[in-house]
Amino acid sequence: MAYVITDKCVACGTCLPVCPVEAISEGDIYHIDPDTCIECGSCAEVCPSEAIIPGSMVLTSRLQSKEMPRDLICLANDQSVVNGQSVKLRLTEPMWVGNALIPRNTPLVGVARLQGERLEVAITSIEANGSVYDVDSRYRFSVGL
Repeated sequence: MAYVITDKCVACGTCLPVCPVEAISEGDIYHIDPDTCIECGSCAEVCPSEAIIPGSMVLTSRLQSKEMPRDLICLANDQSVVNGQSVKLRLTEPMWVGNALIPRNTPLVGVARLQGERLEVAITSIEANGSVYDVDSRYRFSVGL
């Protein structure tokens, strides 16, 4: 899985000369092309701000407890939520899933579970870039009603 440059990047340029395949591009925050990256880790080893991490860690760090952060998703529109039925959600910020960058406002589908005055939604799929990505159903979020 390709490496990712996080918002800790200070644009110092230390990583540019060590990338053997020139996968890193300059900007306010540098970017690694996931299709070019060969996952050697040279860039991460020299980064003074520790801003470069394996792509798999991006999603994992946001979901360590298997609980989707509430600020990452919201209901897609006005809808009736019925226990055991599908619920449409959307991302409020971009997110990496494997090597794919899933854009903001991407639709997600989950299954609702009502528990008293709490709504729990188990995320089942993400629809992005013309593909449907299945999601481990352990990823869920809950809110008070």
